[in-house]
Amino acid sequence: MTRLLSNHATLRVLAMVMIPLAASACEIDAIRITSSNASTTGPRSSGSSLVVGQWSRVLLFSDAAGNLQSSETVWYFGSDGFATRTVITRNVAYGFADRIVAQARWSLNGRTILITFLPPDRGSLQFSFYVDDSTLTLDGRDFRRVFR
Repeated sequence: MTRLLSNHATLRVLAMVMIPLAASACEIDAIRITSSNASTTGPRSSGSSLVVGQWSRVLLFSDAAGNLQSSETVWYFGSDGFATRTVITRNVAYGFADRIVAQARWSLNGRTILITFLPPDRGSLQFSFYVDDSTLTLDGRDFRRVFR
């Protein structure tokens, strides 16, 4: 006797397979750096070119009701020192999504990336960073390169 999965279970299985596949399909280029390239200051320095581009991190989790959710954080670091952080949350089972975008300025100070949000947002962030191939690590959290 064949057991059929419920719609929610089917969507969960599809999401768990399709989202990682889609994320891996976004990889375009790979780069490798040494620690000597990471010690720079200012967004126009040679090491900053390693950070320039768009980076994405997707987390999948179930809410209290058992619905599959995703949270995607996308950082764009421009060569002009401009940055954008986009956070997209999705209810995978029902297709609902919400997006929050914040504009910022960024610079490097040694192995630290400094981000200062622009109005109407405010505040700043500091992350230790490391770039290896197509992965940007910010304080231990890995982001995959989407494009340069």
